[in-house]
Amino acid sequence: SLNNAFEEYLSSIQYTADFPSGKYNLANYYSGRQDFVKAEKLYNASIKGDSLFYPAKSNLALLYYNQGRLNEAEKLYLDLIKKNREYTEGFYQLGLLYAEQKRYQEATVYLEQAALQSVASNRIYYNLGLLYQYLKEDKKAESSLLKANSNSPNDFDILYALADFYAKRNRLEEAKKYALELENKFPSNPAGKQIIDYINRSVQN
Repeated sequence: SLNNAFEEYLSSIQYTADFPSGKYNLANYYSGRQDFVKAEKLYNASIKGDSLFYPAKSNLALLYYNQGRLNEAEKLYLDLIKKNREYTEGFYQLGLLYAEQKRYQEATVYLEQAALQSVASNRIYYNLGLLYQYLKEDKKAESSLLKANSNSPNDFDILYALADFYAKRNRLEEAKKYALELENKFPSNPAGKQIIDYINRSVQN
C-alpha cells in the first residue's frame, strides 16, 4: 500500500515536471527516497528554469551541506541570500556552515543577521550563544541563551547550555536553577543531576 501511494504521488507530480516548481517537487520526492543523484539533477534543472526560485537553491544547498560538499553549499547560500535577502534560513544555514569550517567570526555575522530577521527563533539564539562563548564574549553569550530559553523554555539543549554556562563561570545559584529544570523536565536524562552533583561538590570544597 505504501509503495502504491508513492507511485501515485510520483505520477501526480510528474504532470507538472515541465515547470521549475514541478522539478523542485520531483527533487524533493527523490531526496526523500534517498536518491540524491536524481534529486541533485532535478534541483539544478529547477534553478536553471528559474534562477530566482529560492526553495530549490535552499534544498540543493542543504543536500550539499549534508554530503559534506561545503564549498558548493557555500556558493549556493551566498547566491541565495544575495537575491533573496528576506530568506532567513539562508543566513542561518550559512552561519552553521561557517561554524563547521571553524570560521567563527563569519559564522557570527550571518547568525546575527538571521536573528535580526527572525527574533523568535530559539535555535538561532542557541547557536549564537555557543559561538559567543567560544569567542569569549560572555555577555552576548548569556543574552543569546536567555533569549533562546524565553522562546523555548522546555528545550533540553538550551537548558543544558545555560546550566553549563553558569557552572563554568562559578555562578552556581544560576547554574543550579537551570540544572533543576533539566532534572524536573527530563527525569530520564542524567545531565541535570550530574550538574547538580558538580555544584554541590564545588560548594563543599
